Amino acid sequence: MTTLTPYHYKLDTPVLRFGKDTLRLADLFEGTIVTGASGSGKSSASASYYREALLRIGAGMLVLCVKPSERHEFVEAARRAGRAHDLRFIDTSPNSETFNILDYCASTFASPGTGFERNLLLLMQRLQEALGVAKGSGSSGEDSYWENAALRGFSNLFPILLATRGTIRIKELYEFLVSAP
Repeated sequence: MTTLTPYHYKLDTPVLRFGKDTLRLADLFEGTIVTGASGSGKSSASASYYREALLRIGAGMLVLCVKPSERHEFVEAARRAGRAHDLRFIDTSPNSETFNILDYCASTFASPGTGFERNLLLLMQRLQEALGVAKGSGSSGEDSYWENAALRGFSNLFPILLATRGTIRIKELYEFLVSAP
């Protein structure tokens, strides 16, 4: 297996070669299926090949780690590829970087007449659902009614916060709501 370099933004950029077959950057975006017997290294070996190749060609990526050892493996791979300076971490540590998904979506889609409020509301609903799944609970009955009513109220707050503060943050949504008469 040969890793090809340097990185190009073109989707036909070769990433890996397996004998006569070439895996292109586009193939990774379109989907890749790895098959094999249980314990054959489908997760560990293939992820390692992709990780090493993408780091070498200069590609950016989002890595979600379940086990602490996975983060260490990725940090070491980035160091070996000379890419350690490119890493950004979002975790529970006090000095962690942050990503404000509401602010990002608002700055990307917030134009008059585009209905961005509806998109942000749907995003908030999905975040609420994900939180419920993560906690092992769901909303039902009266709680669900009030949660949905609060979410609907947010759609009126989004343009106000953008106009007055230039950003949308969960903390500011809360502060605005509790300060209302």
